[in-house]
Amino acid sequence: MTLMVIHSLNHSNEEKKSRLLDILKMKTKDMTLINEAIDILKASGSISYATVKAEAIIKEAWDGIKDFIPNNKYKGCLKTLAEFFVARKV
Repeated sequence: MTLMVIHSLNHSNEEKKSRLLDILKMKTKDMTLINEAIDILKASGSISYATVKAEAIIKEAWDGIKDFIPNNKYKGCLKTLAEFFVARKV
C-alpha cells in the first residue's frame, strides 16, 4: 500500500474508503475506474501530502550527500533527476 493510499484511507469517509479499496482490489486497467480512484486521492489531499513528503525526503537526502559528490555536471544531473521524480505529472 502506498503513502497516498494510506493517507487517503485515514482522511476519507467510509464510502470513499470502501470505494478506493474496491477499485484497488480490481487491479483494473479501466481508465474510468482509475480516474475515480485518483479523484478520491485528490479529494483527500493525499497526492499533495505525498508530494510534500517526497520533497522533504529528497531535500534531506541531498543535504546528506551533496558534500560527498564532486562538483561536476553529474552532480547537477543527479539533483535534477531527483527533483523531476517529484515534480512530474502522471
